[in-house]
Amino acid sequence: MAKGDIWTQIFANRSGGQSESRQPSAGVEEQWTSFGMYALEGSAPDQTPAVIIYMKDGTNNDVQLENGNNGTFARAWGKQHLIATNTNYMRIDNSASTGDMHISGIQVG
Repeated sequence: MAKGDIWTQIFANRSGGQSESRQPSAGVEEQWTSFGMYALEGSAPDQTPAVIIYMKDGTNNDVQLENGNNGTFARAWGKQHLIATNTNYMRIDNSASTGDMHISGIQVG
């Protein structure tokens, strides 16, 4: 892949509590532009995907970046720039029942 390339990854039929990580190759930076889940949390109009996004570095505790929290954080959902590298990469957790998750992004470096 080259700078400016867009990618999407789909994780089909993931059970509740299951997680998936995406770690770019060495020297590559990616910005996550979209992430979600088949299931939604909260009440309309403040629904968010039933996922939690964590930053990982492979050694220390994970840092929580996004959490729909039953729609509580709907107004802030997805507004921060999530940049992943080979050293600091991200994990998406299914916080609902079985369903499909997705992440999309663009290679920025």
